[in-house]
Amino acid sequence: NLGVARGRRNELALAEEAYRRALALDPRELGARLNLGLVLAELGRREGMSGLEEFASRKAQQRDKDGT
Repeated sequence: NLGVARGRRNELALAEEAYRRALALDPRELGARLNLGLVLAELGRREGMSGLEEFASRKAQQRDKDGT
């Protein structure tokens, strides 16, 4: 996706924008939320940590629900 491509080219501000657009379209998109958190952490912005924590929490809930 666009965010990944931007991140690989070290265009972190553009990657952030792409992930935010993806989340505006589907706020439940965990991959975009995780990647946004990683980009924000790379940029030294603490708000990225809440996205990473939310991702981990949702994944744990999903595993519990699925029994895996």
